[in-house]
Amino acid sequence: MNTKNKIKSIHAVYVGFIDMGIHNLLWGISELELDCRAYDMPHCVSDDPDEYEKFLSFVKEAPTDIVLSQNYSPTVSNVCESLSIPYAAWTYDMPLSSLHHASVMNNCNFIFSFDKNQADFLIKKGVSNVVHLPLAANISRSALINITEADEKKYSCDVSFVGNILHKHWKDIYKNYLELMTEDEVQIMSSICDKAFGIWNGQRTINEALTPEVLSIFRKHSKASSPIDEKIYYEAILSYHLSSLEREEMLRSLLPFGVRHYAQTGISQIKGLESRPSLDYETELQKAYFLSKINMSITLHTISSGIPLRVFDILGMCSFCLTNYQSEIEELFDIGSEIIVYHNLEEIPGLVNYYLHHDEERLQIAVNGYRRVSNCYTWAKGVEKILNTVF
Repeated sequence: MNTKNKIKSIHAVYVGFIDMGIHNLLWGISELELDCRAYDMPHCVSDDPDEYEKFLSFVKEAPTDIVLSQNYSPTVSNVCESLSIPYAAWTYDMPLSSLHHASVMNNCNFIFSFDKNQADFLIKKGVSNVVHLPLAANISRSALINITEADEKKYSCDVSFVGNILHKHWKDIYKNYLELMTEDEVQIMSSICDKAFGIWNGQRTINEALTPEVLSIFRKHSKASSPIDEKIYYEAILSYHLSSLEREEMLRSLLPFGVRHYAQTGISQIKGLESRPSLDYETELQKAYFLSKINMSITLHTISSGIPLRVFDILGMCSFCLTNYQSEIEELFDIGSEIIVYHNLEEIPGLVNYYLHHDEERLQIAVNGYRRVSNCYTWAKGVEKILNTVF
């Protein structure tokens, strides 16, 4: 039986999480014409007994050879374990608290991580069937986007950044810790952030700075146990705080270029910044990417080596992407001809100015980036690798 016929003989269930609202994986499943039923689950990370029973009943309604989802769900895993059905989860978040749930040790799991370091952590933890799998571009959806004259008026701009400054949850956590710390302890935390601020060199600066002494400071002021690995949790607290400072500084440096900022939470109060509400992922985001001459990307320091989904979404719209350096970018793309990277915040204004004044070069880079993801990194190709790995 050839690969195509083998895939068509598989009966799958796709689980989409309502709280995330991203369903690229389902597009890849459809492209492969995989026989698939879809199930909407309210939350990805929860372990709800009622939801367990509902999903169990759904899976048992028809023959099921595999269950797939974007990101990992303990509820889905436990159902699959009880039925001895393979569960393939393709992650795109880091840290992802559900990956620290006891269910990751289930034999049914096949975890496909977008970040090599995340994959290595799970393997060292003893989790079986962990595979590194970079994310992908949704080429099929891009081809269906219809850009109208009204869209051109609404979304056209020289430079844009789509992304929140800082989620209130992480802001409150960091603030609460600081209020409990001594002045010397606060200074230690500030020093860690200062050394990592605005620098992307492939090193896990914050993680490496979390020595036993620093961890003991956090531990001393913790009121509850961490929902994830202790060091990763404290790294996330500092990383989210640092990322908020970096994103604010990046936007300030781009004010002379009329940067436009789209955000759902943590709207910046920078004077003179054009701030707009968040965009619907399925219907508006691609138009904004396509009609921005330069699309900015800046990666959270919690993502240590992988390339975030934003980069693939931009390139998938045949749009120009300027992003920070990540070690995996060198492995996946030709830097300089398919994507442009900066290693620190100081490089950004010069790069933006150059590519705004070199239209032909900028457009060619966008085309090259689109060709790369079209040929190598699509959701259908990712699903095919998952299926070939599992079966």
